[in-house]
Amino acid sequence: MIIARNFTHYKQRFSMPGDTQGMFYSFNLGLAHFVVISTEAYYFPTYGTDQIQTQYNWLKEDLRVSHESSRYMYTN
Repeated sequence: MIIARNFTHYKQRFSMPGDTQGMFYSFNLGLAHFVVISTEAYYFPTYGTDQIQTQYNWLKEDLRVSHESSRYMYTN
């Protein structure tokens, strides 16, 4: 059995919005801004922290941009 720790199985089966390969994304609905992040990357830091750093940088920029147009923010 092959175990992929880089989420290739997930990425091949599921399509999520945005340009982040489906691991995290956000969207607006009215005055609300929804943020969906992945906590799975934190379980496997021995395989590298690139995914964590990428998500962190994306989240910082997303929150900066959405702060100007959204009144409410939700995350999972």
